[in-house]
Amino acid sequence: MAERCQTAPLGTLTAAFERSGSPYWLMDCIQQQGFDRRHGFELRVNYGDDQWQQGRHATEAALLAGEVDFIDCDWLTLLRCRAEGAAISAVYPYGRVLGGLVVPPASAIGDLDDLMGARIGIVNRRDKNWQLLCAYGRQLHDLDLDDRCRVLEAGSKTTLADWLRNGLLDAAVVYWHQLPALQQQGYRLLVDIPLLLPALGLDPTPTTFFLFRDALIREQPALIRAFIAALNDARQQLQRGDAWQRIGAELLAIDNPELLAQLRRIWNNRIGQPWQPDQISGLWSLTQIVAPANAGSCTQTEFNKAFAWDFLQAPAMP
Repeated sequence: MAERCQTAPLGTLTAAFERSGSPYWLMDCIQQQGFDRRHGFELRVNYGDDQWQQGRHATEAALLAGEVDFIDCDWLTLLRCRAEGAAISAVYPYGRVLGGLVVPPASAIGDLDDLMGARIGIVNRRDKNWQLLCAYGRQLHDLDLDDRCRVLEAGSKTTLADWLRNGLLDAAVVYWHQLPALQQQGYRLLVDIPLLLPALGLDPTPTTFFLFRDALIREQPALIRAFIAALNDARQQLQRGDAWQRIGAELLAIDNPELLAQLRRIWNNRIGQPWQPDQISGLWSLTQIVAPANAGSCTQTEFNKAFAWDFLQAPAMP
């Protein structure tokens, strides 16, 4: 997909993202501020919905079909796709992109044991949030949530939130950027999934990465590095707070300053935090605990091959 143009000597990168997802904000910042052109390339983004179809997310399907150069995706999906023969690799972390388990305002559910027999909504059984929550239940509570709960797969995070608000669920595993609005509406955060990582034996680490086609990584490393530079320019701008008014007003239609401030705080906690490459290697032990079958039962050697380590340098912080 990458191609050269006169005003972008390194070429063009095309990505696929959800319009309802948080990477949209960084990509929009790159384009609006011209960070791509500053670093010698042009960023193009195909925005779509958040639907899963036939076991794959739409953006995942677009990358595997060769329609785009990169997407964002969690490490479990990366390992599963590679086990199925996909020539893609993780080039750079997006962040610790994990959500939470919420219950309605009047719910009597107070802990995981209270979920027995409850209607619990999830996006998809392969979703990293559900996989981590199930692993925590098994490891720390000797509890099989997938077996003991009535699990309902919505197929989209937007549909899942609608089910929750319409009273069709007793609990839901929602995405991180849905948490502030739900909490303002009185929904209670029962489990903040990033806080489960230490209990599962892992320090805070990125769990979601930008995935590129292996051919592009081999053939145009300068273009990849230019994208990383533009991404870190946008990340630093969001860390400073410069772009949040635009994000709230134009991308999210939020006119509540308190809600926008809470969204910014949770973004900084999950995406704006520093990380080190050795934290990524720690995901191997978590893979064995969480979902070896869904990751293609890969070996540690295969795990290491899934990451383009030459690009995995910690970002400069402002």
